[in-house]
Amino acid sequence: MISKLTPSAAAAGFILSFASTAVAQDSDQDGVADAFDVFPCDATATGVAYAPGQGVSGTLLFEDQWPDFADLDFNDVVVAYHYEYRLHGTGVSSVRAVFDVLALGGTIHSGLGLRLPVAAGAAASATLDVNGTVTSLSPSGADAELTFVIAPDLRAYFGGAEGSINSDTNGASANTARLIVDITFTSPVVLDTAAAPHDVYTFRSNAVGHEIHRPMYGGTASMDGALFNVGMDASTPTRRFVDYDGLPYAIALPEPVAYPHEAIAIEQLYPRVMNFAASGGATDADFYLTVGDGTARYNGAAAPALPARTIDTACVPVEPPSCLAILQSGQSNGDGVYTVDVDGTGPLAPSEVYCNMTIDGGGWMLTHYKPNGVASAEYDLLVGNVMMRGHPLRTRTTDPIARPVVPDGHRSTYDQVLFVGGNATWQGQMGAWVRWSIGEGASTPTALSGVRTANGRTQMWLSNTGWGGTTTNANFDFVLWDTAGISPICGGANVGRGRHCPAAVHGLRATYPYHFDTTGHRELYVR
Repeated sequence: MISKLTPSAAAAGFILSFASTAVAQDSDQDGVADAFDVFPCDATATGVAYAPGQGVSGTLLFEDQWPDFADLDFNDVVVAYHYEYRLHGTGVSSVRAVFDVLALGGTIHSGLGLRLPVAAGAAASATLDVNGTVTSLSPSGADAELTFVIAPDLRAYFGGAEGSINSDTNGASANTARLIVDITFTSPVVLDTAAAPHDVYTFRSNAVGHEIHRPMYGGTASMDGALFNVGMDASTPTRRFVDYDGLPYAIALPEPVAYPHEAIAIEQLYPRVMNFAASGGATDADFYLTVGDGTARYNGAAAPALPARTIDTACVPVEPPSCLAILQSGQSNGDGVYTVDVDGTGPLAPSEVYCNMTIDGGGWMLTHYKPNGVASAEYDLLVGNVMMRGHPLRTRTTDPIARPVVPDGHRSTYDQVLFVGGNATWQGQMGAWVRWSIGEGASTPTALSGVRTANGRTQMWLSNTGWGGTTTNANFDFVLWDTAGISPICGGANVGRGRHCPAAVHGLRATYPYHFDTTGHRELYVR
């Protein structure tokens, strides 16, 4: 069995996506074989990537006083972020962003927004989940890039409380608020997962044009450009939202970090942050790994565990369901014993079965095997045990090692039966093999198929007279499984001679004996 490849806890940008050239099992029909498809039941996704890593959150720190002088404690809005990207081919088919609002310091009411570097019309749908309540998100109509207002006022998730929340040991403390954004794209888009958290920004709830972004972003269509280069702002065309020391008013870090206590500047907690600022972010990007005054941190809020995400594999059987599936997947090695799971995710365990991969197109599963010299009524069958869909299969073998058969009692879900063997008389009349289609297990047949004689009668096979020795009127209630005569379905090596398929008298089809030939070699297959 081919093992499924799954992503590890790699850094952002890890992509798992394959194009399959083999005709393999593809349950969701998305062009990628189940063995290489992380989402085998989802036609919109074949791989997955995470940012900043699988099971890991990053941290966003905002100072809300920009562009004015500030205490630079960077706890005015503190958000943990995590992204899951579902991939199809070389693009992203959907993205989930989990934002945990950890702290709201100071007094300003701030909202939260997200802008992605894809066309504004790229989203087929977008939703926001807050504590299980899901609402639709509509993108901004003014922005060329896909832009959403996630929360007009983050304090609404803390009961509208004023003042510092989870930033001051003398202030209010509260449970964190989780906001989950799901965006599905009309078609896969190019989105650099290494750029996460992308453009997550804050804005003042009572002045939405007063936005704060990370330095590489210039603001949305709502941005009040008059705020640049006033007060303490020292923005340039390539580096914005920074003060005269080069310190950004919004910082993204790729892991959970402590943030400063209210009114304590970030450089007291992380002294190397000023080297980071002076270099324009070119050096000391890991400044958060060096702690100066440990008492400067706020000890309290932390991001809860990320929500579990399960992958649906219910559509995929553990093993191939049949010999035909093995053949069609390109995994056949010729006639022999293979492992199959005939009922997929049903109660039957996978089992070995002999597959004939050569006769009449191949893909046949053995249900009966009896060599010459074995004469036993145990190897006689009833029509219902062999050729009726919905009836239990009765299976037998004299060699369970070299010729294992389909599990006995498994209900027939198959379309065709193949008989191989027989004595010289049988082969002279019918050929080395005979194939016919399985009939539906309904109580009343809806149509009669096959070759009728000139007087409107159809020949049948009976145990006491053999083939063609008895005829029955076409109006008599019985079933004939497939076309007869010179049809290649009801023929074998002797194709060209007239022959007819098995039939059963209505009402007796479950008990009607189908003896084949009790003296010769016998193999019976289904597919």
